[in-house]
Amino acid sequence: MLRNYVSKTVRNSIAPEKASFYIASLSHKTIVYKGQLTTYQVRHYYPDLSDERMVSAFGLIHSRFATNTFPSWRLAHPNRFIAHNGEINTLKGNLNWLRAGEKSFVSKYFTPEEMEMLTPLVEEGQSDSACLDNVIELLALTGRSLPHVMMMMIPEAWDGNEDMDPEKKHSTNITLR
Repeated sequence: MLRNYVSKTVRNSIAPEKASFYIASLSHKTIVYKGQLTTYQVRHYYPDLSDERMVSAFGLIHSRFATNTFPSWRLAHPNRFIAHNGEINTLKGNLNWLRAGEKSFVSKYFTPEEMEMLTPLVEEGQSDSACLDNVIELLALTGRSLPHVMMMMIPEAWDGNEDMDPEKKHSTNITLR
């Protein structure tokens, strides 16, 4: 809530062309680093990663050389739940569906006022990966496990699978309850 509130406040108070503000994380469980760095530069830029007192179950680095976009801080990974290099071909339709339903989102985990602070989930100009990450984050914060959320957002391929239950093939309803 705090991250979204601060981010939205800052975005609404500065000119869009100057908007480079991004809070990588306020999680008490996960440390997120963000930088336009090569994989070799990460260890030197963040010296705590080389500190022997730093212990983690695992670490993930997302490194990408984009040939189709000019590098920018706003578009640089990491996102909070995913690292994704691909292009999401169904993005425009999915974003239209999301925006149409945002005002009706309800959850036992968030008050109506908090839901207002959380929306819009997707800001104009975000990368396709950032858009997906924002939705995954909200669904995970409404009590679903990450595997459940991923199956909702990136469902199992069903074309040609005659053994799959027809209900599973055509299930597209997502509620936050």
